[in-house]
Amino acid sequence: MDSDPNSKAPSTESSEGFWQELRRRKVIRVATVYAFVGWVIIQVAATTFPSFGIPDWAFRFVTLLVLLGLPVALILAWALELTPEGIKVAQSQEGENDAGGDTTTVAKKQNWHTYAFGALLLLLTIGALAVFFNILSDTPNTANGQPEARNDVGVETQVVESIAVMPLVNMSSLEENAYFAGGIHEDVLTNLSRIKDLQVISRTSMLRYATSEKSLREIGTELGVDYIVEGSVRRIGNHVRVTIQLINAHNDVHLWANNFERELVDVFATQSELAKEISDSLHLEIQPESVGTLEGMPTSSVKAYDLYIKSESLEKTEGETEESVVQRRKMLEEAVTEDPDFVEAWAVLKRLYDLQLSRLRGRNWYIGEGENKEAVAADIRVRSERALAKAIALDPDNVETLLARAVDHKRDRTDERRQEQKALLDQIITVAPENAKAWYHLGYWYTHLDDLPNPDEEALTRDAAAAFEEALRLDPFNARIVKAVLIWYRDRGFEEDVARLSERINQIVPETSADRRLARVSWHFLGNQIESAFLETADESFIEEYKQGLQEAIDSGDYAESSYILRRWHEARLSMWEGDTDRFIELSRMPFDLKEGRYHAIFFALLKDASMRIFTDRGDIDEARHVAQTILEQEELFRARDKNECVCYLGALAHANAVLGDEAKALQLTQELIAETGWTPVQEFRMLGHVDAEQAVEAAFANFEKIENKNGFDLIATEYLLYSEFIAHPRVQAYYVEEGKWIDFLAERVPEYAKYKRKAQN
Repeated sequence: MDSDPNSKAPSTESSEGFWQELRRRKVIRVATVYAFVGWVIIQVAATTFPSFGIPDWAFRFVTLLVLLGLPVALILAWALELTPEGIKVAQSQEGENDAGGDTTTVAKKQNWHTYAFGALLLLLTIGALAVFFNILSDTPNTANGQPEARNDVGVETQVVESIAVMPLVNMSSLEENAYFAGGIHEDVLTNLSRIKDLQVISRTSMLRYATSEKSLREIGTELGVDYIVEGSVRRIGNHVRVTIQLINAHNDVHLWANNFERELVDVFATQSELAKEISDSLHLEIQPESVGTLEGMPTSSVKAYDLYIKSESLEKTEGETEESVVQRRKMLEEAVTEDPDFVEAWAVLKRLYDLQLSRLRGRNWYIGEGENKEAVAADIRVRSERALAKAIALDPDNVETLLARAVDHKRDRTDERRQEQKALLDQIITVAPENAKAWYHLGYWYTHLDDLPNPDEEALTRDAAAAFEEALRLDPFNARIVKAVLIWYRDRGFEEDVARLSERINQIVPETSADRRLARVSWHFLGNQIESAFLETADESFIEEYKQGLQEAIDSGDYAESSYILRRWHEARLSMWEGDTDRFIELSRMPFDLKEGRYHAIFFALLKDASMRIFTDRGDIDEARHVAQTILEQEELFRARDKNECVCYLGALAHANAVLGDEAKALQLTQELIAETGWTPVQEFRMLGHVDAEQAVEAAFANFEKIENKNGFDLIATEYLLYSEFIAHPRVQAYYVEEGKWIDFLAERVPEYAKYKRKAQN
């Protein structure tokens, strides 16, 4: 087979020729330079764009542009040639060497094919970019499910959010309330429309959805909004409550909810105030970066402010329960961690610690299994002191700081402390008369004066009620205030107020409707009524009525585990009236927690005092001496208590010293109390009776002659176990015989009076 020795294989010759042509037209050089420059551009964009706040899509755009530009650059390098005469269409090497029209025609056709391909590739590039940006514009923001706004050339400008406010539902039957709800709806829309970068759907557009059965997600999709607000308006008398919920329209998730209450005095002013408060709250939820710029914001931390508001809302909607107080404490502790300079949160946290300490002592709340009560109390006390110190250091004149200084949830306090509290509360009310909490605590300040010597109970009750009613007027739907004032009213037998507030608390916290105690006056009041009737008439049928009422109170939960000491005292009084000394001794032997609070110490002193007399009357001197020694062991604790309640303690100490034979010490204690406290005479006569019955009787008759209401002898008759020496005195016997009312009662219970019963029968 013949062969041409100078010929090469067709494939080899073709590939080498194409490679040479690429090099001749500088396509390889262009590709190398383009790749290097493109890589540098991508690296620079990746490094600098985040620093300048340029969004991620811009980096993706640059990268895609660099990649798509490579084939365009290669095609242009192949088709065009840069010469001294300018840019010309490149000719192949063969086209330059060969002559003839056929070759030129072929080259021209190749060039036109090249142009067509380059134009097509450029068109495809532009089309791809258009599709990319179209998809990008329809894709929700990955961070919050909201679209990004762009200008005419597809470059992001700023995130613009959108919101639709559903017409508020009128929950009242009154037709005029529908107009009020519509007015709030319109005002809220107006206020929201003033917020920068927030698109608000018009009220007209929203009215067509008032009766729609579509879901909120469907409505959100139709309107193309990010958020939907829905709510209701409820009117009870002159009180208005608006409930608002903020919902993510993309996924139907509830983002936030709150209640807004007002006293409806001026309809338009109330409507405007509610709309502003609702709008501000929505503003902070949608654009949290605006915290600190809105008027009245106490912190610049979004999270801290949110926790603080939720804590306050929890108090209003749930009141005071063990669980709600623990939740509020956790929220506020997290709030001050987020913003250590949040003075209001520190101040409220201080009052919450004090409340916990009070309930820990009185109800055994907040103690976990295996925890030591004293250790828990010590920890809370330290936290309270730290929170108060922090609030004072940050802003001593802040209203919440002043309130934290005034309120400590203690009943036992000195006169100096009482006056300090009153001055602080007056200061708050002067600078912030709309502060409902200040009025609420002022009401309790008056109620805590009833343990002073000879208090004007009628005036104190009147002043306390006025302060409580002002608190209710300013914050009518605060669950804690409503329930606390309700209990105060029921303890005093104000039936109309009990009915009014029990209805309101059931509306705020529906589950309270199951608590029968909140719908009637308390046993505390009914028991006092029965006792007063008993003192007035000496009718022993009231003893049975008292017994039945006490049992009903126990069955209904009036005396839960946390208040068992009060129940024990009522049972002890009943056994005293019935003459059941065995039951009385049993009750006096039950354990007392003398560090628990004032009632444990008072009832310990009173019951032990009476039990000594019972043992003495029975001739059981050893047992009486044992009880006396038990009382003397608590002398240091008794003397550390407030002097205004120490009449019970010093009386027991005086009697204990008399039982143990130290009459000089007993007389010293008695005279000490009479000189220092100025207490009502009845207790003094009891104490004097233990050591000097003659002096006690003389003092009693001298004092009772000065008092129009001589029911002191009535009280002594019912509590005869505490006054045995006094009541056995011949002059006192003569008084009861002449007066006649108590003679049958005493004849059944006091040996010295038995003869009068027999004479009466004869």
